[in-house]
Amino acid sequence: MENKQPLKMNIDIESAEDVICPYCELHLQENEPSSNIFIQAFMVKKIPALQSPTGKEALVPIPIFICQTCGQQLVQHADE
Repeated sequence: MENKQPLKMNIDIESAEDVICPYCELHLQENEPSSNIFIQAFMVKKIPALQSPTGKEALVPIPIFICQTCGQQLVQHADE
């Protein structure tokens, strides 16, 4: 059996770009700051028994981010 080493990456988090809530950027007044603080939440999907690998109905949690300022879900891809 092959012993796999974990992938090591050197990332300078200080140079990474902040993600700003696009809804806040569009709708807040000029003197109000846009939010770059997000709360992790879960959207739950119900999988019917016929589509489930177990053959039983299942609930699947999907992690999402919610803007702390406006409450909108962050819908943004990493490459944007």
